[in-house]
Amino acid sequence: MKSYFLYDGQCGMCHASVRFFMRFSKTEDFMFSTIDSEFTQNELSIRGIPLSEASEGAIYIRGEHLYQKSSAVLEALSDCVLPFSLFSIGLIIPKKLRDGLYRCIARRRLWISKKLKLSCNLPKHTDQNRFKEVR
Repeated sequence: MKSYFLYDGQCGMCHASVRFFMRFSKTEDFMFSTIDSEFTQNELSIRGIPLSEASEGAIYIRGEHLYQKSSAVLEALSDCVLPFSLFSIGLIIPKKLRDGLYRCIARRRLWISKKLKLSCNLPKHTDQNRFKEVR
């Protein structure tokens, strides 16, 4: 079953997340797309989610299920190899608490990217078959 990690294409922290998931996902059916792509807009439209809501954080789609913010990250981690899949235990923490922490980090993601010198592009050897309309 294909899964899709939808991310902000202008954020170094988001690109670092994509590089992480590309390296540690259990399967090559773990795909990627930027939030502003036509693919993403179609997927969100089908599910009745406005683009404004989607741009507030990561989105992970697995089958018919769509996860947002902290749930997106933790569900995506559950589809990674050990030991990273163990972080999905964080799903037992109340969503309101998880999403509060997620929002704090998300608001500062550009500053964090700059401080950590995280690149806003993917390596040249990136498997382009795992991307849907990256802009």
